[in-house]
Amino acid sequence: KYKKALETIDMGSSEEVAELYWSLGISWLEIARHSGEAHDLSLAIDAFEKAKERFKSPAPELLSDCGKAHLEMGLLINDARLYLRAIEYLEQAVKTTPQYIDGWVALGESYSQLYLTTMDERYMEKASCAFSEALQLSPQEADVWVSWAQVLGESGHLCRNAKTLHLSIEKCARAAAIDSTNLSCIAQWVESLSYLGALSSRLDLLIEAENKILKATDAFPDDPDLWLSYGICLTCFGKYYEEPEYYEMAIEKLQLGLSIDRTCAEHWHALGLVHLYYGKIIEDQELLERSCRFLLKAIDLKPAYPALLFDIASSQLALSQLTSNLSSLEKAIHSFEELLQNHKESLLYHPKWLFEYAHALQWLGDFSSEESHHVKAIELFSHVLLIHPDFPKIHMRIAISYLELGHICGDAEFYKKAIHFFRLASRFDEENDQIWIDWGICLIYLAQSTFDPDLASQLYWDAEQKIAKAGSLGNSCAYYNLACLYSLLERTDEAMQFIHKSFAARSLPTLDEIAEDDWLLNLRATPEFSNFFSTLEAKLLQGREE
Repeated sequence: KYKKALETIDMGSSEEVAELYWSLGISWLEIARHSGEAHDLSLAIDAFEKAKERFKSPAPELLSDCGKAHLEMGLLINDARLYLRAIEYLEQAVKTTPQYIDGWVALGESYSQLYLTTMDERYMEKASCAFSEALQLSPQEADVWVSWAQVLGESGHLCRNAKTLHLSIEKCARAAAIDSTNLSCIAQWVESLSYLGALSSRLDLLIEAENKILKATDAFPDDPDLWLSYGICLTCFGKYYEEPEYYEMAIEKLQLGLSIDRTCAEHWHALGLVHLYYGKIIEDQELLERSCRFLLKAIDLKPAYPALLFDIASSQLALSQLTSNLSSLEKAIHSFEELLQNHKESLLYHPKWLFEYAHALQWLGDFSSEESHHVKAIELFSHVLLIHPDFPKIHMRIAISYLELGHICGDAEFYKKAIHFFRLASRFDEENDQIWIDWGICLIYLAQSTFDPDLASQLYWDAEQKIAKAGSLGNSCAYYNLACLYSLLERTDEAMQFIHKSFAARSLPTLDEIAEDDWLLNLRATPEFSNFFSTLEAKLLQGREE
């Protein structure tokens, strides 16, 4: 009918033709919402574009319809360029009529989606501005408060920003005051409370979130988003307590949500993350493999989501570190490189991307003993340091790379640089036992490389103090490393004492490693050690036979 009408009045006034094209676009848009077909949305966009061309001054409602059609197409095919096109139309609409509430709301939604596909915080701020304008015009719109809370919650979670999470919680409270049964509001409220509770180590917030979600799932057990929020809440409890049972309960709730809707990328994403956290805490290969599978399933459903790609890379890296699997590491590096290549403009807001990529290259350097990987890792860590001088463990990671370069290149200057960064690391995290033990080991290597006996003696003394400090902080590996140091210094009686302490603490390395450790050469020449080693071998053989 529209086609016939357009043919009939083709020679008529441009305004009449424009009105018909506009109506045709609205019809195709409604059809697309029912069919879920990109072709129908394309026809709607084409009709709206033709209508816009024929109006001398397009109405804000038409511009809004154009924008919404592009937004829905972007959501359907995961194309950020369509969000930008939607924003162009919607900004024209609100510029033409600043009192146009629907235009501001759609503009906020478009910026929110653009934020999710870029993780550029500037888009989150623009989404917030648009929602704020809409709510100034009509403050009783609960759904708009929820939409605002959602983008704030996502940003606060991804950037680990407590202030932004507080703002998200405030918006949820405003929405709930208007409509206490708004399920999207309850779901977001629970998630923001949970993330903030885990971030700030506040059990009261986690309990508040749990109370809300218990009531909601009892009243509305068929809503999959509520089960997603419940799973996230329990995951945050798991992080707070570092207890596997919470991760098991989180998996159960997320699977309930997936039994209702298996097409939701967010459910698969959350399920992948809880397996990642659970697998890391108990060092379980199968859990980490499942994490990778679930996250890959999520990205099949939502490919243009950088936070998801980062989590996939992190999961692959964790699996590689646990299993010493080179293939998993190469996959992780590929995922990190894809992320960084496609989202360079967002690196300023997410230095963790660079940090974890550098960590992966550092691990590859350990695999290959190639200097270039550690050099590249140091370069990336240095970028992180410029962006975020207080980034956790950054100085330690740089120190480790310099330490490895010292081993690979045999250059004492790298050990000196490593010591400089270990010193900085200890200032930021004095209670980290691993910093002290690695620092002590580095001092031993430097002492071995110097020809000045007085300097070497001082370095060995410093190494002893650092390793002993690690032991006082609870690092049982300090016993074995002190034994190695005393062996080098020909203090074999003390070395043997610490070998026994290491054995009692169950922190001895394998027999093969002990037999091949150059630092134990002097100790291995003693009868005491020979007897100890023979007894240990016999016990091990007996255990295998039994």
